[in-house]
Amino acid sequence: MSKNKLNILYLASHGFAVRMLMQTNLLSRLTHEGFSVGIVTTDSKDPSVKDYCNQYGISNIEFKETPKKYQAHYELVRRYVLEDVKKNPALYEKHLRLRDLAAKNFSARLRYYNSNIIYSVVKLFPGIRAMYKKRESRFLNSAEADELINKYNPDLVISTVPVNISEAKILHSASKKGIKTVTQILSWDNISCKGHFRKLTDEFIVWGEIMKNELISYYKIDPSKIYQTGVPHFDIHFQHKISGARNANAAKMPYIFFAMSSPYFAPREIDLVEKISTWVEDDTWPGLNFIIRPHPQNVIGNMADLNWLPRLQKLESKRVTVDYPSLNENSGISWSMKQDDMHKMSELVGGSAIVLNSCSTMAIDGLCYDKPVIVTAFDNDEVLPWHISVKRVMEYEHYKNIVQSGGVRTVGNYNELKTAISQYLSDPSVDRDKRAVILDREIGDADGKATERVVSAIKKCLAGPTD
Repeated sequence: MSKNKLNILYLASHGFAVRMLMQTNLLSRLTHEGFSVGIVTTDSKDPSVKDYCNQYGISNIEFKETPKKYQAHYELVRRYVLEDVKKNPALYEKHLRLRDLAAKNFSARLRYYNSNIIYSVVKLFPGIRAMYKKRESRFLNSAEADELINKYNPDLVISTVPVNISEAKILHSASKKGIKTVTQILSWDNISCKGHFRKLTDEFIVWGEIMKNELISYYKIDPSKIYQTGVPHFDIHFQHKISGARNANAAKMPYIFFAMSSPYFAPREIDLVEKISTWVEDDTWPGLNFIIRPHPQNVIGNMADLNWLPRLQKLESKRVTVDYPSLNENSGISWSMKQDDMHKMSELVGGSAIVLNSCSTMAIDGLCYDKPVIVTAFDNDEVLPWHISVKRVMEYEHYKNIVQSGGVRTVGNYNELKTAISQYLSDPSVDRDKRAVILDREIGDADGKATERVVSAIKKCLAGPTD
């Protein structure tokens, strides 16, 4: 047996996936069970990854492929062959953004022109889609991925970001060797908003009922191949809630908490935050404070708008606090978070009177603590084109579930926002029953034991057949 032999090889191409695996100690629990474990990221020198792997004896593996010259062309063709782009709001938005760019850029104009041709041809000859699916695996052949799989010869390979091409190539290499593969879906939008998974695996680990039903609907997956476990990184919320640990933000209570989204999704959200700050400073709700947490995508990366940062800094006062996410600077992993960040963010949610956000997973974080949640579904006082407006996200399949549940309060202007804040401050129990129903549908048992269930599911995957 090779000295590098691993039982479990985890693929984590995104900082939020790394957080899911490390900040709830999922990987260390697997090593405690006696399994040899490796994690594949895009930067083995990332300080959080490096320290964690050293501490728990986990193989720290870096995998970065040089992009192929035809990659951008392949991605464009793939989207318009496999997807009915104009019927999926998340994908149609990207199509319209490409149209906008085409008006300014010759290269984008060619891509937009070609995308419309491909879309029209596939609509006329839908059999092209089935033919493409059968042949797509040839795009996943990778000598580097083969080398990685041969070196570590794992018993099980687990992907966390199913649309990432590097993860798909490693899964493909594993499948060629008869190694069992699993997809542990990172986020609630991965199935319906990101396009077709590049490589279907033998089994799946999902949050709850909604995600399971989406997998069955989109991919006809056998229900017996799907494990509902809950969300490992939400365990921290329930553990804090159950233990009643002292909140680090107690001196700031009472406060409302705005968890911001990327400017890409909510381009006028900074204006909303400034307006709420004005209300708080004017003592609209006597004694109330305001804590704002920028999304990591606000602070760094190609989805950030750095013009927001000085505007946020100007808001800070005795009543208004800006809590910046703890990012690992200069990491080669997108949005890599420091090990204590999830605990800090969880305490912010747990100590709040109300959780506000525009369109992010933070709505679910709030529900984990049974907090009233307000979704700000408007763009300041402006009327933006649909494909840029935050309103479009309310139509995304994954987000419609929560908006239509009644478990969150969706507001469409400043008057509705002020009214919702006042009502929830007066009576936090409003909508509590609906909150409980949608939380159960999204994540299942709200008991802080999702990580344990994931470990149990992985053990079953290792023990069971691949067919």
